[in-house]
Amino acid sequence: MNPTKGKRPCPAAGREITPAECGDARNSRLACPVECPFNPFSPANYERILELEDKLDLATLDWMRLHSTDAAAFARDLHRFESSFDVVAGHSFVVFRTFHRRDADGLTEAERWERAGFPGLNNDQRVLFRAKSGTHACLFEVHRVIDDCQVEAVDLLDPAAGTVLLVDRSLANRAVRFTTLLGWGYRLPHIGRISGALSCVEGIGPFSAAEAVMEIVRHLGGPTTRPELDRWFAENMAPVCEAIRATAAVRHRDMMQGSDLREAKALYELRRPYGECLHRLESHPAVDEAELTDGERSEGFADAREWFETLPSDVEPSLLLGRIVLGQSHWRLECIGGKRIAEFRRQFESLMGPLVRFSGERLDDTIPSVDPLSEKTVALVPPRLLENPDRIEITASRIAPGDTDPDESLAMEEKRLRLAFIDRPATALDGKSAREASRDPALRPRLVELLKNQIRTLDLENRRRGTGHDLDDILRELGLGELIFPPPPLPAGDFSDDGDDDGESSGSGAHAERREADTDRPAAPPLPAEPLTFAESQKRLNRAMEAFRTPDKAEDDMDASGTAVLDDLNDVIGDLLDDDEFEQLVPIVISVWYGLVAPGSAAPEIDADRLADVFDREYDAMDQTLDGPTPRLIEDLALRSPQPDYGRMCAVYFAAAMDGFPRKRRPLPDAQLVMLAALFAVIERLDAALRPKRI
Repeated sequence: MNPTKGKRPCPAAGREITPAECGDARNSRLACPVECPFNPFSPANYERILELEDKLDLATLDWMRLHSTDAAAFARDLHRFESSFDVVAGHSFVVFRTFHRRDADGLTEAERWERAGFPGLNNDQRVLFRAKSGTHACLFEVHRVIDDCQVEAVDLLDPAAGTVLLVDRSLANRAVRFTTLLGWGYRLPHIGRISGALSCVEGIGPFSAAEAVMEIVRHLGGPTTRPELDRWFAENMAPVCEAIRATAAVRHRDMMQGSDLREAKALYELRRPYGECLHRLESHPAVDEAELTDGERSEGFADAREWFETLPSDVEPSLLLGRIVLGQSHWRLECIGGKRIAEFRRQFESLMGPLVRFSGERLDDTIPSVDPLSEKTVALVPPRLLENPDRIEITASRIAPGDTDPDESLAMEEKRLRLAFIDRPATALDGKSAREASRDPALRPRLVELLKNQIRTLDLENRRRGTGHDLDDILRELGLGELIFPPPPLPAGDFSDDGDDDGESSGSGAHAERREADTDRPAAPPLPAEPLTFAESQKRLNRAMEAFRTPDKAEDDMDASGTAVLDDLNDVIGDLLDDDEFEQLVPIVISVWYGLVAPGSAAPEIDADRLADVFDREYDAMDQTLDGPTPRLIEDLALRSPQPDYGRMCAVYFAAAMDGFPRKRRPLPDAQLVMLAALFAVIERLDAALRPKRI
């Protein structure tokens, strides 16, 4: 008999052990290395981590419902949070009740369960629960996206802890460098995990994310030291997230109201012949030819010129001061901003002298309307976070003519503009240049935050376009090498802004060429006869979001399954969403789909006409004057749905997805109503196709 049969090598024990010994001791009595293939808490065993978390979360809620000192109150409060669609508040409630609130004996629910011996849990689940007992508030700043499920980050609330390796596929798919997210996390051996949803922290101007969050904590009356801070966050995470959004909204309002975006025009009468005046104008080296618009031509103007702030060079971009449209008797100066038109007029009059006479000036307000903010929203904002308001500065430049490829010309011009940023005064830096700010201890932190924002924005644009631009040369020039990290990997596949030779777009969205269906797939398993519970809905949706390594792979699987639901939805929605908004909807539809349809199965038949009927019914039933989805609207949608709890859970995920979009790309409230109607239409049709009907 072979004495080693059935055994496995154990690097922690230094000998071979049986699978039973391994299962009973790993990561508890044995310090398992990350590279061991039998360690369930390694990145290589990511799917096993998800499975363990799913089972443990359900077991924890079951324990709390049955054994909590006030089980009835716990069940009532949990249902209230689940029905509120506030995923942040709901998860924080569970964190507070499990790990922070103490009973008359001074014990938390977690400690009471551990004293009872964790009945029903195996060794892996006990290790996981003890790790979860250390769940704490985190402010993660992403530094590196390694692959489709690994992210290196630091916790800005605990920077001394150093870099943590977060293993989370959803985060890896949405994060770029310097994405900053507030929420809950805990440490497993070798890796970190996110617990619940994370909220983006952005739009706080020159303030660091940690500075902004702690200022909000102080403003709301919270402590500033741990462990008091973790307990306070467990009861107040939702208002903190609300205050972050309110701060971004108020700063945006102040920016729009304080920026000089007026369209400026100054009219001059020619006092000498047109040819003489034109000769004088063209003698200035900063004046160059320009194209007339159709509207200007219809006004009677015959030609146009551009006037630059600086002369063109190989290093500096030729920044535009304004345009001049030329008529036989009158010329008109055009630019943006009252200060700019004053400078434009000064230079123009200095050149032209008595050849022209000023006739009048007009400033038209072009600032988009900003929705009024409630007193409650404004009250959430710490006054200090409204200091150093952002300002919009409009600049334009000329791309040098030549035979250079247009994409290369744009990249060169973009690089020149960024290099010019180094030595140009900036309002956000108190009128100093980036180079000067990098040497000023008082301004350097503000410059760092500005550059983090630029890197984050650039990464998002690279991801959207499939490009590889970076700011590394500027960071080195400014001595800010600590901000240089490898860029996130670009997603596989085509990109929305690329085009085929015939000019039609190609990509991974609804307009992409669909793959041929796999006719050998098994039928999708039917749904249970009764509607899914909220807990089962949460489990299914979480698994759906983790089922595929990238959104492209999920869409490929849908194509192979034989469904045309994305194409049908695109036709049904029509012009209610623009192309960008529909592309934002697609991954949410895919997650909702795979919460009900098993990956790898043949798609259930979804009739396009019936899908259109349900969408029209849901959309027409909405109050389309609402400022986006409300709890009441979502509850109405859920009550009409054959899967009410699954619909509620999908609405929670939808809200988190909307909150995760950068503010500038977040769909408008009316677009979000369209998206919700589409999601509930898909749920209704899948339920009709997959759930046995009672006779």
